[in-house]
Amino acid sequence: MTRSFSKKGLRRDLNFSDIIDPKQSLENLLNGLVQEEGETFVSADIEVIKNIDSKDITQADFANIAGSAIRVVNSEGDTEVYKPVITLKNRIDQSKYITGIPQLFGGNGLTGRYYSDSQVDSIAVDLDNIFTGAPAETEVFWENGHINLSADVLQLTQSNYGGVIYTGFFKPIESVPHVLRVSTNSYFTVEFGEADTLLARKSQVVYTFACDAASTSVTTITLQNIANVKNLLIGDILVNNAIPQFSDPESNPITITGINLLTGVITISEPLDAGFAGGTTFDFTYNIGSGVASNVNLVLGDLIISEAYPIQIRFWLDDANGEDISPATQKTIIFNIGTLSDANRTLNYKFLYDEDYNINPSPSDIDYGEFNSFYDNHIPSYGGIVGGVSAYSDYQSVVSLNKLNITYTPPVSLSSAIRRTATVAFLTGTTTLAVSDTTDLIEPGNFVFGTGINAGTRVTDLYINSLIFISSETTATTASTSLVFINHRGLGAFESSATWSNSGTTITGLSTNTVNNILVGDVVVSNGSPTYNVVVTKGASSVTTSKAFTASSGSAINGTALFYRAKGLYNNSLTDYCTNVFSDVTTVQSNAGSNTLTIEDDTNLIAGQVVQFGTRIPTGTTVVSIVPSGSDFIITLSANIADDIPSGQLITFAPSGTTDSKEVCFPPIDTSPPFTATSTGLITTSGRPSMKIEPTITGTGELKFQSLKADSVTVVSASVVDTYDRTIAIKDLAGATFKILGKIIV
Repeated sequence: MTRSFSKKGLRRDLNFSDIIDPKQSLENLLNGLVQEEGETFVSADIEVIKNIDSKDITQADFANIAGSAIRVVNSEGDTEVYKPVITLKNRIDQSKYITGIPQLFGGNGLTGRYYSDSQVDSIAVDLDNIFTGAPAETEVFWENGHINLSADVLQLTQSNYGGVIYTGFFKPIESVPHVLRVSTNSYFTVEFGEADTLLARKSQVVYTFACDAASTSVTTITLQNIANVKNLLIGDILVNNAIPQFSDPESNPITITGINLLTGVITISEPLDAGFAGGTTFDFTYNIGSGVASNVNLVLGDLIISEAYPIQIRFWLDDANGEDISPATQKTIIFNIGTLSDANRTLNYKFLYDEDYNINPSPSDIDYGEFNSFYDNHIPSYGGIVGGVSAYSDYQSVVSLNKLNITYTPPVSLSSAIRRTATVAFLTGTTTLAVSDTTDLIEPGNFVFGTGINAGTRVTDLYINSLIFISSETTATTASTSLVFINHRGLGAFESSATWSNSGTTITGLSTNTVNNILVGDVVVSNGSPTYNVVVTKGASSVTTSKAFTASSGSAINGTALFYRAKGLYNNSLTDYCTNVFSDVTTVQSNAGSNTLTIEDDTNLIAGQVVQFGTRIPTGTTVVSIVPSGSDFIITLSANIADDIPSGQLITFAPSGTTDSKEVCFPPIDTSPPFTATSTGLITTSGRPSMKIEPTITGTGELKFQSLKADSVTVVSASVVDTYDRTIAIKDLAGATFKILGKIIV
């Protein structure tokens, strides 16, 4: 409805401009304009004009987008704007389609929930109960990590105190150690990560941890559980009412002055007046209200680039302790993120993502992005599986104008397989190793062996001269251990608990999976293995080698057997085609017309298998029986052979019913057929002494020679009565055609 007002101006005492909440002030002003009883005039009535503002478009605004239209060259060779016009929005949409959402360093901030002072319980023991009830306001908001509780929070909660919970995700832009620095003198908590939450706090939250035994006069004590050290802060007060030195925290506070995250050792502000027994517990609490903003460093650990880490921040003032709060120092909090490249980087909103953000879109989701799909399927320099962890259904093509050069040379001894050894320290459950020098041979893909390292662990990334990232979490905490980095190139299999003996040629203790990944011919690399020792045969849990070991198996890397491929490239294209296809070698010659073959071994051979050897064994011929004959075996065939099969020939045996030729699975040892090999060259077989060309379609045939030469040929006799009924044309390299007279002899 249309309203008209006759009153001029407003009463000053009704405008309530001193109210913190501007929305409530506005409604007080508007409601004073109502003239009819029962009606209201609230801020929602003018919501439609919210944020309306007049702004001039300047010449500079146009200059910023001038010349940005997509242009093409038309058929006349002139440049013109592409039609239909591609807008800036089109191009932004295309960029999002390629790069995907979320983008690295493209966050929108955290989800904030604001609470009034009546909803804050600062004496709650459970962190989840510090804020109660439904939030007064909820919004996605974050700027640069510099928060003023008065300006950003209290106006939304309509109270002089109150607080906010921020939740969402943090995504680092580099794979390095991170430290979250919080500067405030107010109440706050920060939780980071999922299962094993890191927690920094200045609040009423008190931790109680047991310590190891300590002696008089020392200035350090050690937590019994090293994992608890992450919850402590420099400045925490130690309290134990049973120990006089720690029983008066107000008059004589004993505080933490140093923390060692690796050992659990904490340094305290005064030497111990008296020692205490192991298992003694202390309360650790933080003293709030010092009046000066101080820093808290939350060690987030070694984070992985673009991984999404959950984060939750609570920040509040409590009117129950209002007398201790100075607005100038207590109502602000500053967050910075420290890294190796920037020790005090602002925690910008682009690092942060709200709790409902599509942080991990699936590859089928348009938010995933074409580039991410491409990157997931690329083959890194240290090897990988095309198409991910599952079998890829299509062949992958590589197009190159140059020839494919394979420069792979397998390690031939344990010393040549070790890229480097390094002494490191680490905590349980970490995937990063601190190494001061990473330039010496270590590369992504290398396998890592040592105490506290899972079998199969590999190097996934490096931060030069600082960190090595590994694929599996460590299983133990160690202050010093030696790790061995093994060359991954060509490593087909390995066994960490294999055994072998000095002077022996057998490696035992191999798992089924290891044996399945070993190829006959693989190079064996281990303690005491001679240079270029190769696998000769495979058993169910063992292999035999071509050379005897010069030392027995030991422990750690000296008890590990490594099996490297002998070649850089294998042709496995016939693997499926040749399944259940076998071969064996003939030991004596079988003549044309015979139906038996004598072979070396009968392993994997059974009656009914199809037997193949070119045209000398008729198509469809099968094994009738297999009979031992001394050290050999006689195979009886279902059909007679068509031509001689000499000794030493490789015969192919395929499954019953096979109609395709499977001889490609086992290339012949003797490549001379259909000729017979001699010391001076090839001759025709005794059963087929003549060369014959039998054209099947055109009536003419052609036989090509690279060269044809007849030496010392003389005419023995000639007869005028000889006749011929055909000629054989011979063309020389100059293109001249000569004819040889010929005749069919029946």
